Amino acid sequence: MDWPRVKNILIISFLILNLLLASRLYVQPNFAFSTERLSEERRDAIVHVLEQNGVIISATLSRPPSRLPDMKIRVKAYSAEETTRMWTDILGSAAQQASPNVLPLEEQPVSFVLGLEELVITSRGYVTYYDRGLTPMSTVLSEDEAKAIATKFMREKLGNPADFVFDGISYIEPMGYRVDYVQRYKGFLMFPGYIMMVVKPSGVEAMWLCRLEVSSKLWGGKDILTSHEALLILLSHRLNSGETSNMEVQSVDLGYHSTIYDSDQAWEAVPVWRVHTSVGEFYVNALSGIIEQ
Repeated sequence: MDWPRVKNILIISFLILNLLLASRLYVQPNFAFSTERLSEERRDAIVHVLEQNGVIISATLSRPPSRLPDMKIRVKAYSAEETTRMWTDILGSAAQQASPNVLPLEEQPVSFVLGLEELVITSRGYVTYYDRGLTPMSTVLSEDEAKAIATKFMREKLGNPADFVFDGISYIEPMGYRVDYVQRYKGFLMFPGYIMMVVKPSGVEAMWLCRLEVSSKLWGGKDILTSHEALLILLSHRLNSGETSNMEVQSVDLGYHSTIYDSDQAWEAVPVWRVHTSVGEFYVNALSGIIEQ
């Protein structure tokens, strides 16, 4: 055993723990971390503090670039040509337009129907699909079968978009699954961009789509927190909230996050660490350490 290294880890753990306890006096923790990359000893010390406070880390903690730019985003609005292509791809050319307007208006979305299937596109670019004619089945779907149905829908109805990646699956009553995809831009997850499906044994019952458009980028870069630092801040946030139960960290992903605004103008999204845990999902601002809503 490397006793000098173990000694250093314990010393650093003690210092970090003191910072953690001191931060409970404040609403927003303020850990004085260096902008330099964390040393291996400091990373191990943070993990030690987390484990001592009931945080079980099942996820692989990545080492991202030390600096990331902000981005400006907006929800993509669809042109008449894109709208036509979308409804023919999803419903087929036999579908009928149910709304009088060709393009979605602020007060009235554009909608198309084919039998009991319906596609609705709003002026802000939100897309909704319903199939109210699915035949009820008593078959019990497995997660793999539900994912296969969603994958087929993505391929045949949505053109297998390369900018969306699988992001999770969860069981919903009765006898269905929610399948989630998240948008990806230049390797980074764009958390407000999503495709969400409700899958039943007989097919996709509903689908919601929100695609983001990166309208500009603020170059230059800013220092960001590491995933280890983000977890330490999340622990402090939980302690400040009186939460002392154990928490398993199941995945930690770097991406961009923002509230969705009802606006034609682009707005700023910031780098975040998304932390998926056994007690919920959290977004830690990778610039400020603030827990995003």
